[in-house]
Amino acid sequence: MACQSLPAAQSARHAGTEVSGGSGIPGGMSAGSAQTCFRELCDLVRARLGGLHSPELLIRSLDFARIEPLQGRGGWAATGAVPNREARALERGGAELIGLAATRCTSWQAR
Repeated sequence: MACQSLPAAQSARHAGTEVSGGSGIPGGMSAGSAQTCFRELCDLVRARLGGLHSPELLIRSLDFARIEPLQGRGGWAATGAVPNREARALERGGAELIGLAATRCTSWQAR
């Protein structure tokens, strides 16, 4: 999953390299992918840093029921615009590192 690289920013912060904005996740494209990514991030940060550490995150969960029809019609540009727009909102919220939580929306990446 793409979100596996996010804990590096967390460990950099705790190692003295300031990553002031934390991480942002536009997605999941369903509640299930958001939950999976959040759980994985928590497990990875806890494994790397131990104790009570957890990732500092902003999450924008999306309604996949509104996105899936775009994919069904081959609307990959419109599909990709959704997480792009949400990533910008997360940046405005202070996120400096963005990771997409999606298991199904990968075809638009190459387009």
